[in-house]
Amino acid sequence: KLMHLNPADGGTASIVCMEPLGGSLLAVSTRQRPADDSTHALADSVAIDVPVAQAVYIIDIEKCACNLIIDGHSDAAQAMCLLPDGGLATCGGKMDAKSKVWDKSLLGATPADGNNNVGMGEANVRVLTESSATLDDVGYVLALTVLPDTKPGSKHYALAAARYNVVKICI
Repeated sequence: KLMHLNPADGGTASIVCMEPLGGSLLAVSTRQRPADDSTHALADSVAIDVPVAQAVYIIDIEKCACNLIIDGHSDAAQAMCLLPDGGLATCGGKMDAKSKVWDKSLLGATPADGNNNVGMGEANVRVLTESSATLDDVGYVLALTVLPDTKPGSKHYALAAARYNVVKICI
């Protein structure tokens, strides 16, 4: 199945990075493409409606639908990493330079009211703007990975964040 994001704001989304979340869910970070950038439409691809060209989208690839929007960075998320507890870590670009952790409870919860939702076609999609935690010392990074504790049964882990020739370890 071929899919493409179809921003309602009239912009064109360019994919920055992706992270599989298990099952049919995929986290997709996008940025607004420049106005003079040529668009290459894929023949026979399924359009997934999204409200804006720049955000992190949780996409259900089996249903070809956007389940959740993470709009917590002022710049495109440059790196993402699935956490062992089911959460997601995202790292903003140079202008944002913030690394954020989104708990599994935030990623899967459905709000009881319509607050902080955006209408897309027949469905409302929840928008997350506040993360569970911000990692202040990480800064701008290009890659992110989990370093699990090697003790048997341990649920602890660290995050390794890399930019050029520097790797920072966050415990």
